[in-house]
Amino acid sequence: MDNFSHPQFRSVSSASNPSLSSSSTNISRVASGPIMALNMSMNKTSSVEDHMFYKCKVLIKRLASIKGMPPYIVLAQSAAERCAEQQALALSQQLQQPDGGSPAAFRSSMGSGGFSIYSDNSTSSFPNVTAPSTNNIFTFTAGVLPASLSSDPATQLWKLFQQGVPLCLIFNAIKPEHAIPIQDGDELRVCKKAVYDFVVAVKTHLTIDDESMFTISNVFSDNTHDLLKIINFVSTLLDSYNISRQDESQDKITSEIADLKITDDRSKVFKELIQTERKYISDLELLLKYRNELQAADVLSSEQLHVLFPNLSDVIDFHRRLLCGFECNIDVPTKYQRIGSVFIHASNGPFRAYEPWTIGQIGAIELINRESANLKKASSLIDPGI
Repeated sequence: MDNFSHPQFRSVSSASNPSLSSSSTNISRVASGPIMALNMSMNKTSSVEDHMFYKCKVLIKRLASIKGMPPYIVLAQSAAERCAEQQALALSQQLQQPDGGSPAAFRSSMGSGGFSIYSDNSTSSFPNVTAPSTNNIFTFTAGVLPASLSSDPATQLWKLFQQGVPLCLIFNAIKPEHAIPIQDGDELRVCKKAVYDFVVAVKTHLTIDDESMFTISNVFSDNTHDLLKIINFVSTLLDSYNISRQDESQDKITSEIADLKITDDRSKVFKELIQTERKYISDLELLLKYRNELQAADVLSSEQLHVLFPNLSDVIDFHRRLLCGFECNIDVPTKYQRIGSVFIHASNGPFRAYEPWTIGQIGAIELINRESANLKKASSLIDPGI
């Protein structure tokens, strides 16, 4: 483990930080993570259905009932299992390195693009984009999977979409009279061609909102924002055309993930941890929506937006993977759980995504005080007052 102190990222009291108390800025409350004003929008509870793990599990089950889909789901499962094995091996090797606990090593493991997936190109199956080899994240889940699981649903769904053909099968189930010809193959060119055919067919034969439509780049991206965009689009498509409706088995998924059984103090802490993380992600996503509204209103310059939200997308991306790592351990016998590995993985770089927030929090508060009137005009999502 590391021998240096990580900066706190949920809250910092002025009593414990004299530099904040002595500042000329009048601060009654300082958050060293993303600044979130207390208002009604953030008092809403966070449901299990709002998050990536649940959405992926349900969508995989819905897609399994589409004609011709099961073989591709099996292939995606195998690809996701390989990714999980690579991630476990990479984490183990990093912990064994002499400099594995150094601050420099932690910084490099993040890479310049934040919490990015490092892909293995040793095989041609389901290719994706590459990131620096110092990254030790191969999946959409932080840490090592429980001993009783071989893959996580988010990575499996990611690998499913990257095959391309499954998207064509979805369209063919909706519009069989305009069916897309199926061409199997695991070469990148063939996979991208299938995604392209799907996008063209949807735009040609279906009534959709162009803003909700994803691109080929989204499919072969490695961040949670792009994956969720595809998931939301496909789920809406299935709902709109009454394809593979949700059934009782999907309601069972909801209860399995939502109902964490409390049997002892350990399970109580684990449940509170997951509930807190779900709520925190919901608040971060609201903050991202707020930032986008400010950007659209053009009331702040790009530099000012960066002061307020230096790397918000990376922080959200990281916490989604963190939560997915926790949720993989739900309903798993204690002896098979790997909860600690999620924290170990996060400490080896991703937690440093909060450094820009801690460094720039005073400047951000001063900017909010100066631009309070403009901020209130631009969006009603969050009260900029502190």
